[in-house]
Amino acid sequence: MKRFWLILTVLCALALLMTAQAASRTQDEAVQWANQRCQEGWNLDYDGANGCQDIDLIKYYFDYLGVPRLNGYASAYVNAALPSGWTRSFAPRVGDVAVWGANVGIAGQYGHVGIVVAVNGSNIRYVATNDGAVQCTQHTVNRYNCSIYLHPVFLTYAYLDLNWRVDGQDVDGEQSAATADVYINGSLAANDCRDYYDQVPAGAKYEIKDVRASSGYLYTGVVSGSLSGTVSGTTSVRLGFEKQKSSGVYGDSVVITGASVPVRAQADMNSKKLGTVSANSVWTYRGLTYADSRGVNWYAIDYYGQAGWVSSKLSALKTDSSSYGYGDIVTIVNGNTNIRREPGLSGQLLGVAYKGSQWTYMGESSVDGRGMVWYKISYKDGYAWISSKYTEMTSSSDWGYDPWDSYTGSTTVTQSSYLVSNTPLVDGAKAFDGDTTTCWCVREYNYSFGQWVQADYSASRTVSGFTIVNGYDKVKGSNDYWLLNSRVSNLAVYCDGAYVGTFKLSDTRYPQTVSFSWPVTGKSFRFVIRGAYAGNKYQDVCISEIALN
Repeated sequence: MKRFWLILTVLCALALLMTAQAASRTQDEAVQWANQRCQEGWNLDYDGANGCQDIDLIKYYFDYLGVPRLNGYASAYVNAALPSGWTRSFAPRVGDVAVWGANVGIAGQYGHVGIVVAVNGSNIRYVATNDGAVQCTQHTVNRYNCSIYLHPVFLTYAYLDLNWRVDGQDVDGEQSAATADVYINGSLAANDCRDYYDQVPAGAKYEIKDVRASSGYLYTGVVSGSLSGTVSGTTSVRLGFEKQKSSGVYGDSVVITGASVPVRAQADMNSKKLGTVSANSVWTYRGLTYADSRGVNWYAIDYYGQAGWVSSKLSALKTDSSSYGYGDIVTIVNGNTNIRREPGLSGQLLGVAYKGSQWTYMGESSVDGRGMVWYKISYKDGYAWISSKYTEMTSSSDWGYDPWDSYTGSTTVTQSSYLVSNTPLVDGAKAFDGDTTTCWCVREYNYSFGQWVQADYSASRTVSGFTIVNGYDKVKGSNDYWLLNSRVSNLAVYCDGAYVGTFKLSDTRYPQTVSFSWPVTGKSFRFVIRGAYAGNKYQDVCISEIALN
């Protein structure tokens, strides 16, 4: 009995091996195998009966392809049940099993089989044994001499292309901001790869695991493709990363927005649980943010003297408002938001604060029942509250003495050209209107080199530099117009016609301040484009806002 079970186990293992090997050979490999048998003078007897026959070669061929062999004489192959996925046809292809029925063409009463290694017009060349010679040889006959052709299922290849996109730009592996592990059909294919491009069997299952952002970068998720799927043709997967921004520093606050939120030992939902924190509780941020393999950010908090991690899905990182005071600036950066009489969603609605607008901070903040921080702002003749979810806090000293729209009423703006003739939606005045969702936009050959916008004031003023929001800082639906359009890379400045300097601008959508080598005084200030960063889709060059400092 033990011997029976042992034999059964071996047979099952062999059956599983045969199944695993299905479609394990390419068409070229099959033809190469058949031709190699000729070169060897092959004459093996598969079943130990009647010497080396034509069906012996084909049985070895079935084994090589990893499929169950057919039984019976060659003539039975005309109608026998085929391996899974195989088909019959009257049109030959290389790698096919050519079948002659009993007494058909060159066959005798038992039929005949061979392996097609070439198709030339109306002729085929095939490899077989027992064609007047015991050894394996090649023969050429008319394709119609054969009864039927059996088409095997051959392995085909596809390609998996994994790479990174950093700050909105595709980069090659050596410039990557991370590593990742690649699994093909459950087996590790690449460990800690910086990019991946390889040939794999078509239909193979792939998984991208353990995405690890490099120091100074955050993983922002899958830009295109998915972290798992089936490889077909060329399957591309792009993972997004961004340079870690100074949105938080040690000592800022992490406000818990969920109930009984777990604190983990590492930035991973499967990491050891250190304890739980309650909704609306506030914890000290330790200055570290990491993303897990799903792209979810985790914040490090000071948890009873040790570092603990909480998911950003259940918490909010808030710049400590205590580091700012009365008169500092609250800027609306994440879309329009409501202005309320009291801090919280139940507060009386007073109006709307539009993206790009700025408000004076009155030195007070409050946390609502959801754990959301609200800022108290100066509003009309009194005060109001704005949710920090849509805002960014900056020191009033960062902006100099010139608010975005202080001089709009006494400013004349002209430009060399703009995108659509006689359409002021994108004229130069939009670069001085105090709204970062509008812009001055020009479309000229070679990224608008030499085009200019000029602000003329009614009185002379002394200026030490300027602050600029580069590009078209607008997101609508799935369209991010800052990425789609081009941005200025070099900007020359003239005061009353006198050259002040040419300044290199960073390719960022955040406000950046440029200081002159010395203050200049005048009424007319011209800004001339001397180069641009290319947009992902358009050559149009945009400037959302300029403010003189």
